[in-house]
Amino acid sequence: MRHILEERLAAAEESRKAAEQQKLEKEESARKALVEQERLVEMVVHESQRLQQEAEENSKVSSVSLVSKPFFKVIFWTKLL
Repeated sequence: MRHILEERLAAAEESRKAAEQQKLEKEESARKALVEQERLVEMVVHESQRLQQEAEENSKVSSVSLVSKPFFKVIFWTKLL
């Protein structure tokens, strides 16, 4: 009887160890996935900021172009005449 109980205890202990190892592997996998997601979010935020800055610069260039365009037309036509 004692031998049977010891075998059951050993089997239960092995099962517990396997479950603990599986839990640790899943936690590590989830941690790696989270780190990767955070890295991707950081890249998207950085790219968004870069595009926003580029759009603002383009807007400034566009407004300067609209303001200076008549000026350059006057100079061009004055030199032709």
